[in-house]
Amino acid sequence: MRICVSSVSGNVDIRKYEKYRPVGSAYIFPPVPFTKGTVYDLQRANHNLVITFHEIENIRPPYSGRSKFYKNNGTFVLENLREDDSGLYEQKVNMTLVAYIRLYVIELVKQLAMQKVNETIQDEPCQVILACYVQASYPHNVTFLKDGKEVTENVTRMDHSSFLSLDTRDPQSAGTYTCRLYYPLGTRTSGEIQLLTPDKTCRKGTFYLETWQIIFIIFMVLLLIGIII
Repeated sequence: MRICVSSVSGNVDIRKYEKYRPVGSAYIFPPVPFTKGTVYDLQRANHNLVITFHEIENIRPPYSGRSKFYKNNGTFVLENLREDDSGLYEQKVNMTLVAYIRLYVIELVKQLAMQKVNETIQDEPCQVILACYVQASYPHNVTFLKDGKEVTENVTRMDHSSFLSLDTRDPQSAGTYTCRLYYPLGTRTSGEIQLLTPDKTCRKGTFYLETWQIIFIIFMVLLLIGIII
């Protein structure tokens, strides 16, 4: 959440809010000073009116039936939020602009999936790529964890996907892996993928993947999970 304040002529402070809410939840718009005779207006940036209150309440479709203005504390509550409720709102008191509210209504991430893809080297799956995919237009960050600690090396990000490349010939690669999503509504953690101590046959030789080979593998992973058509 971000709140900014800017001054305009007449010493009126215009507050600016940025809020994220999940689909189906409710949002309470910032309260305003409200006494008898106060005129309250809330409209979208395209000037479509949401509500006007002057002695009586007038809520416009498609907000009627799922919203309420409370004159005792000057708050307007919009319930059953939909994705098309996202956008910029202008809040006015007595015809004076007092606040901009940028509302983002997004889907709650209920489950985060991580996939494992083996790259066979001389008939042994020595190279493993863990892929974590998030389809999101909002700010987010994905990290990989090994035994609960963040992994920062050999991580590649492409579009909505994050990849962790592991050489299972390295005994240090053994452990329990998860990926974790950080986004405006909180965090989500994937299920666990466990990599066991590498077997002796896989550790033979000194084969290493070049950068272009890793990129090619990632491209194939994207094809596999249906991101690139």
